[in-house]
Amino acid sequence: MDAVNLLKAFLVEWRNASPTFRTLFEEVTEGLHLPGALPVRISKPFRPNEIVPSLYLGAVNDVSDAFALGNALKKESIRRANGGEDHKSHCLFLVVSACFPKGSPFSLELRYCSTTVGESDKLVETFDLSKGKGDELLGCSTQKLASFLKEKWDGQKSKVKGGNGYVYFRLCIPLLDYITEDIVQFFPFSSKCIAAALLCSPLDSEKEQATVAVHCMAGVSRSTSILVAFLLDVFFEAVRSEKMREYLQEAHPGLLFSTNEESCADPSTAKQMVTFCVKFVGEARCFVCPNEGFTKQLNEYTLQKLRLNSF
Repeated sequence: MDAVNLLKAFLVEWRNASPTFRTLFEEVTEGLHLPGALPVRISKPFRPNEIVPSLYLGAVNDVSDAFALGNALKKESIRRANGGEDHKSHCLFLVVSACFPKGSPFSLELRYCSTTVGESDKLVETFDLSKGKGDELLGCSTQKLASFLKEKWDGQKSKVKGGNGYVYFRLCIPLLDYITEDIVQFFPFSSKCIAAALLCSPLDSEKEQATVAVHCMAGVSRSTSILVAFLLDVFFEAVRSEKMREYLQEAHPGLLFSTNEESCADPSTAKQMVTFCVKFVGEARCFVCPNEGFTKQLNEYTLQKLRLNSF
């Protein structure tokens, strides 16, 4: 089956999130929750930009104030609810920072931010993800990581007085925007961590949706690459299901789905898939452009996935 057209259909359905697709999506991804479609008219002034439901991409300035971002997400949810578009309240749960200085540890932080003087953004606990130290988290399943995150989040949330603040995680990725940087080493865990965060929904109530924001300095290269890898990882997991493949073909009869398996697992197919993913992200965020080295690694990563999957 034509992997490129299958990807196109899948990403369009993911963004539109119809009730039928949402049910099937949760079934084939072991519970990833879709709160509803993105609004027909996305609020352009709102930053960071929502790429698919509950997953945002932005620059460091968009997420540097976690308390302000948490409030902004809630206000945006209210705006949509008033317009009849989305009744889920978006709760900041995970920030993926893909621009920590070289030499900084690859780590996961549990943080708390509030308006209380001296507690604007406080580090609660750090989990080292370097080899030999973070093997338990690095090697666990997405479901187990989700349980770990939810338990830590609930424990800290119970200490927040009057609900005046946000408890969230920050995934710290030490990465420079150089073509020689090895970004592919971070793809597996960053994708798993994003998926695990989304699996934690609903949070305090049925109306709170865990939300993830991915960023680098400008929201152009590093963070886009991390997000594209996640989209591809979810795609490959989802289309293992024959039910999902059949649904996509029925929902998009205008797309040609080839049955030439040999053409699916070649470098040109992988390149087309990455190119389309970047374009898809660019539809929601005006300028995204992974550098040449990151693009090459995304192509190779996708090719490996193609060779391991049969459509």
